[in-house]
Amino acid sequence: MSWSSKNRSIYLGGLILILVIVFALPVYNIFNKEPTCFDGKQNSNERGVDCGGGCEKICGFTVAEPLILWTRSFEVRDGVYNSVAMIENPNLSAGAQDVFYTFTLLDDKGVLVYERKGKTDIPAQTRFPIFEGTIVTRERAPDKTFFEFTSKVEWLTQENISSNLRINKRGIINTDSSPRVDVELENRGFVSIKDVELFAIIYDMADNAMASSKTLVENISPDSMEKVTFTWPNPFKSPIGRVEILPKFGTRN
Repeated sequence: MSWSSKNRSIYLGGLILILVIVFALPVYNIFNKEPTCFDGKQNSNERGVDCGGGCEKICGFTVAEPLILWTRSFEVRDGVYNSVAMIENPNLSAGAQDVFYTFTLLDDKGVLVYERKGKTDIPAQTRFPIFEGTIVTRERAPDKTFFEFTSKVEWLTQENISSNLRINKRGIINTDSSPRVDVELENRGFVSIKDVELFAIIYDMADNAMASSKTLVENISPDSMEKVTFTWPNPFKSPIGRVEILPKFGTRN
């Protein structure tokens, strides 16, 4: 083989090697991707497709569904109602974000009076209300209220931070005119607690919920206190048995 032929062979061999590398590397990368929690496959130490193991998303078959304990509507003034559904999430370290729901209010003949849709976060291991206020029905009085979750619950790993919040309530005053409940919130943790929804539920002597109210506390600094007041425009129709104050923490805290 002449020197020029040998040079040509080396050149062609090098060119072929470069082309093989250029085309083979993408193909290799396509078929040999590192497993992730978003690749649509069950791999690595996942317990299901993109869930469990080291993934933030929790497999649905490993958690319990949220419980709907009761649902009621409360008249605030003539033709205006608040609707509440009491929810319990029994899962120790599983919460959810942006779960859609519907309140349906029917009259005594089963005819639709009002429907309200919304979305909520579900904090881990807690009992909390879902509240919809200022439902205007005018002259049509709701007789029954129904609640349902209307989207699939996508569970995420989450800690329950409620132990850092202490609630001190001072009882209820002005019950014969405009009832009022004063509450103090104390953050006993080392980080701020943000976007706390705070609910007041008023029960009668038979322990049936008969009134509700809601407010939002945007921030409670570490080792500090915030004062919150709940008021109602009219006296309650039945004697008060007890007052319950419930917080609901955003899953993004």
